[in-house]
Amino acid sequence: MSLFDKINLPPSEYKVHTFTSTGTSTFAVTGSGDVEYLVIAGGAGGGGTSTGGGYATGGGGAGGYRTATGYGVTAQSYSITVGTGGAGGGGNSQGSSGSNSIFDTITSTGGGGGGSRVEGSSQDGVAGGSGGGGGTDNYGSGHVTTGGTSTAYGNNGGTGQHIAGASAGGGGGGGSSASGSNNSGNTGGSGGAGTSSSITGTAVIRAGGGGGNGGTVSGAGGSGGGGAGIGGNSNGISGTINTGSGGGGGGATIGNLGGAGGSGIVIIRYLTSSDITATGGTITNVSVPVILSQRVVENFSGSALDTDRWTFRNITGTGTGAMGNSVDGGYEINPSTGGTDQSQIDFNGIRQYSPTGCAMISVAKSIGVSPNHHVLGLINDYTLNISTAQTNSIIIDTSGASFRALSGDGSTWSSAGTVISKDNNWHNFKVEASSSNILYYADGLLRITKTTNRPTLPLQPRFVARYASSTLSIRYAEAYNT
Repeated sequence: MSLFDKINLPPSEYKVHTFTSTGTSTFAVTGSGDVEYLVIAGGAGGGGTSTGGGYATGGGGAGGYRTATGYGVTAQSYSITVGTGGAGGGGNSQGSSGSNSIFDTITSTGGGGGGSRVEGSSQDGVAGGSGGGGGTDNYGSGHVTTGGTSTAYGNNGGTGQHIAGASAGGGGGGGSSASGSNNSGNTGGSGGAGTSSSITGTAVIRAGGGGGNGGTVSGAGGSGGGGAGIGGNSNGISGTINTGSGGGGGGATIGNLGGAGGSGIVIIRYLTSSDITATGGTITNVSVPVILSQRVVENFSGSALDTDRWTFRNITGTGTGAMGNSVDGGYEINPSTGGTDQSQIDFNGIRQYSPTGCAMISVAKSIGVSPNHHVLGLINDYTLNISTAQTNSIIIDTSGASFRALSGDGSTWSSAGTVISKDNNWHNFKVEASSSNILYYADGLLRITKTTNRPTLPLQPRFVARYASSTLSIRYAEAYNT
């Protein structure tokens, strides 16, 4: 039996103003009300070199990243500035820092340039919205160069190092979500990760740091448009325009430039139902589904699955699902005999739970020998094969002799370790997501706190059993937005 709130809310309708042309323009408002904004400054250029011989350059830092809701506007014209990306360094110079982006009183600082290959201060990354990665010197003593520091709206660049006759690598530029990586021997540091925003109605990652150049392997650009560092006789890769991402460090041979930083962007949106009318930028309309705050409770009782809320599916194979016996109760999922067959139930494809504020409680047991995979939790895409992808998810998954904590952010998923040891008994599980972390509970105790690879899209409950000769039983499920 399912219990759920039957309120169906209409989607929120927004008008979105996107400013992509560098320089100054105007957001002219009639009426008054609150807006949401995203202001990203120009990313910085990567460091360059005019002297060959086994040195390395740092990646440019991403532009400062500021976003908020509830910013009040009144009937007047507001100045908008979209910052330019910094030029890549050349002639043993640091990359140029990006320019600031501005909306009214909101200023995002341009990214800091990547460090060059030379003695003295220009080997270090430059401070900025996010700091540039350190280059390398020719002291030959293992001296570590400094990554540029960041503002409150970015992250620091990574360090670089050169050891004479041994190795050289530049640091990655800082990204809006993470610091740039330090070099490791002849490997340049990767640029720091960017940040996802759905202000335009679609999740887009922006403001990644540039990768550092390395003697053997150069660092990758950070997610969201960071340019990669380049080895040999080549210029660094530029950051993507209108993302505020940093450029990659240039190759260590003579005359190579760092990649240019990507230009910034300013985006403003407001509800069409508000009193605001405005002009400026490229204007689009977007419909955003309302994440319902409803609570769903499922006791998995009776003779059949409640198909008003749940759908049984075979992703692969011909498995079965049925209510359990009178002793155990609950709903049993049994994959078919194929070694990797996968069966599941999900919430009819309805994704109504917020990735930054929801929870799911379940009572379940997992029976079967390793390497079965049984999954319980919240996920965006119910069609994924759990052996290859857990993107946009918050789940507890059996692996061998344990239940482990997993999550995915849409591009990468990872495990945070064991929640509880696996046996053939019933256990009470809870996963809870907020804007800062994911909490994993088992039998009433907090077992793991995870801060990486958090989902960015709305979620739905999903229970999966994979591999033959195994059974996942679910006696109770409850999901709600917090």
